[in-house]
Amino acid sequence: MNDNSKIISKKPFPQSFLSAASIVLISLIVLGLSFFLIWHFHFRQSETELALTYLNNAYKLERPLESRITNFDYAPVKNTRGDSQNNTDKIELDRAEKLLLDAAADNPTAENLHSLSRVYLAKKEFDEARKQLEKAAKLAPENAQILCDLGTAWAETGKRTTADEERGKRLKALATSLDKYDAALKLNPQLAEASFNRALSLELLNLPSQTQAAWRKYLELDKNSSWIKEARRRLQILESQKTRELSSDELKTVFLNAFRQKNDEEAWRLLSQNRELITGKYLPQKLVMSFVENGANEEILDALKYLGELEKTRNGDFFAAELAEFYATAPTAKFELLKKAQTAMQNGFLKTKPVRNSQNPIL
Repeated sequence: MNDNSKIISKKPFPQSFLSAASIVLISLIVLGLSFFLIWHFHFRQSETELALTYLNNAYKLERPLESRITNFDYAPVKNTRGDSQNNTDKIELDRAEKLLLDAAADNPTAENLHSLSRVYLAKKEFDEARKQLEKAAKLAPENAQILCDLGTAWAETGKRTTADEERGKRLKALATSLDKYDAALKLNPQLAEASFNRALSLELLNLPSQTQAAWRKYLELDKNSSWIKEARRRLQILESQKTRELSSDELKTVFLNAFRQKNDEEAWRLLSQNRELITGKYLPQKLVMSFVENGANEEILDALKYLGELEKTRNGDFFAAELAEFYATAPTAKFELLKKAQTAMQNGFLKTKPVRNSQNPIL
């Protein structure tokens, strides 16, 4: 009897009991891990959303830029020079920045990097904003909001580049901003921030007809937001302004901007409306003189070729194209002689009355 008891006491647990216990244990582990992951990502997502709330609170009285930053609520912009942010709630800004720095460091997703870039945009730290946005764009190349804010970083950089010696950098930055806005709108044609900011960049490039069209397009897109008043005001100012007659040098600058953007309509408008040889506003003449004076500048020559193609295709005039071909092969040794000839021609024009649409040859 005792022997049988010993045998019974040493009998192992049933295999089914062990299997059930293992299943319960594994289930608890999986459930706990799932709960942790859900809690972690939900908490981090909530942190990001909370940070954006803080950021909007920081600028609820006055927005930091003329341009729109994505997911920013409307606030008026202070129309004064300088980077004063007296109406900024610094405590809310610091809270947002701390949360987003931690989020981007712990989990550098496109969303977290993009959210952090908004802080740098608002603080006008555009180099750092571009750095974060370019990282985010690599992770999410189809994200229209990221491209829009990247365009804003470039636009605001160009806007603040005002020295004459950096004019080329300014134009390049503004042109890049337009490329980013166009790319964003291609991905999401309803993205109001990109449409609004695109009009601002065109305005900075001194392209009034294109700017008006851009503001009208924005107003077709945005029917209800608080941003409408600003867009309407800007459009009304442009429409009410009398077109100031451009000087010869200003005309060349505006045309070169249109050439760099390959804006055929604006370039053709400038060419067709300014054909006076005597006043120096016939663009082929102006470009040729600039080409000779600046020692065979390649961009000027390319602009002249572009102009020649426009005239050939728009009105069948080969004159500017032939002019471009001549100067493309002219030896620089003859440039001094050409300068003298051009000077003599200009002196002769000063003694005559203005004649529009002249087809006199240009040396």
